[in-house]
Amino acid sequence: MKVLRIGALVLTLSAFSSVPMATSVRAGLAVVEITPPLTQRLAGYGVERRPESVHDSLFARILLLRTDDVSLAIIASDLHRLQLPGLIDRIGADLGIKHTILTGSHSHSAPTLDPTNSGTTWAKDVESKIFRGVAEAEKNLFRAEIAASRGLLAAGHNVRIVKDAGTVEERWMNPNEEGTAPIDPTVTVLRVSEEGGGKLRAVLVNFSCQPAILGPDSHVISADYPGALVQFVQAELGSDVVCMFTTGASAQVYPFRSRLSGQRALVEIEKMGQRLGGEVVRLVRSASTAGADVEMKVLPKPISFTSENGSNSFDLMVSTVLINKSIALVAVPAELFVEFQLDLSARSPIPTTFIISNAYSSGSLCAGLIPTIAAAVEGGFGSDSDSASRIGTGEAIVDEAIIQLYRFIGRLDDIPRGRLVVELPDLKSP
Repeated sequence: MKVLRIGALVLTLSAFSSVPMATSVRAGLAVVEITPPLTQRLAGYGVERRPESVHDSLFARILLLRTDDVSLAIIASDLHRLQLPGLIDRIGADLGIKHTILTGSHSHSAPTLDPTNSGTTWAKDVESKIFRGVAEAEKNLFRAEIAASRGLLAAGHNVRIVKDAGTVEERWMNPNEEGTAPIDPTVTVLRVSEEGGGKLRAVLVNFSCQPAILGPDSHVISADYPGALVQFVQAELGSDVVCMFTTGASAQVYPFRSRLSGQRALVEIEKMGQRLGGEVVRLVRSASTAGADVEMKVLPKPISFTSENGSNSFDLMVSTVLINKSIALVAVPAELFVEFQLDLSARSPIPTTFIISNAYSSGSLCAGLIPTIAAAVEGGFGSDSDSASRIGTGEAIVDEAIIQLYRFIGRLDDIPRGRLVVELPDLKSP
């Protein structure tokens, strides 16, 4: 039998394929108040609303992480959306922080801050406050340990009800808390502590449910249930613990009692904040400790698309973060359907993987609401949104994130896989 040896390649792989030495991670924290004046329009629900009062103040909470060669600032705000390219550029140029992710909780009782209103006095003040907060975090770095834990809480429902005939109805209220699908009840918590099992300093919470208890008839400024969550966590764990909330992929997942107004809404906000807060506190107290030697990788990558009619092309900047090969987050500048979170978590090679929606890291575009292909076919809520993306955008984002995570852990590179020796039949004549 003849053997044809197609090639024996000896190559030096990229840095993603090597095994770097673990380095210490240092963390810095800051909190700044960013409550808008009553002149700022409330976002959400597609209606013109001006606030008449402030129910609870809005904040931006800052977590800065540094290793020997990677720097990342995560700014989690109580705004509907936070998109300030100039702020990211300034943080990079003046503070030497290479990667910044700006997130909005997507509260429907808060304004959006983006290039459309960045020239207002309030917007300039917010940008200045956040920059000073990042600078403060940079000056007060401490050697940190990061641990992750996950729990469960059924606190929301899928507003899309697909009927047997294939039609889709929208149900905004589910007071009996009947089960719907799909939802993602996962509560993900990152705990940041001082090294050596020391003092708890910060908690980052990710949960896939829209902050939309206050409805379109409400005219108060509020962080919605994430604000009540923060108050509960700090009451239980200490007022100096920085509690940050990020919204997972949850475009069509709303609280069981949503779109309320008046005192009824405020009572429901407190109830949901306490329910979620109770699970967060349990997870923080039961989380296993992690070492201070942490490997961290960050890659912002533009994913290119054309509009549905083919007239425009655009890039969505998606940032993938890997911490110690055990925690991964994917920051997407859009509202994704919950199916994308479930798909990503199921396929990811990383034990704790989650999406942060409405997370801006670069570029000029926030894509709006992104449904699944199936939802676009079915119609109903989310299928006829004003998203700039075309059908299939969400699926492509998840695929790209999975590819990047495999590259991060050295299991995927540009070298062809498979057999390098192919056996051929004997071609001699009989």
